[in-house]
Amino acid sequence: MIQINQDEKEITYQYRGDGLRHSAQVRKLIESQGKTNLYCWTGTDIVAEQTDGEKIKTYLRGINLIAREIDGILLYIE
Repeated sequence: MIQINQDEKEITYQYRGDGLRHSAQVRKLIESQGKTNLYCWTGTDIVAEQTDGEKIKTYLRGINLIAREIDGILLYIE
């Protein structure tokens, strides 16, 4: 899927050559610009994500997702 319109929003996805998502842009249909999320991968797991100019979110994994860190605050996943 490359693009979808849902709930008055347009979401456009870009993928890497190996099929994993590189970025997602979300914009309201009444606006000309949206926000873009960029994803960093290690193998098949997302390890970091950044949305236009916001703090980088990093993800801590073991067998599964354990926690994510945003601006130095570690949030554990239940």
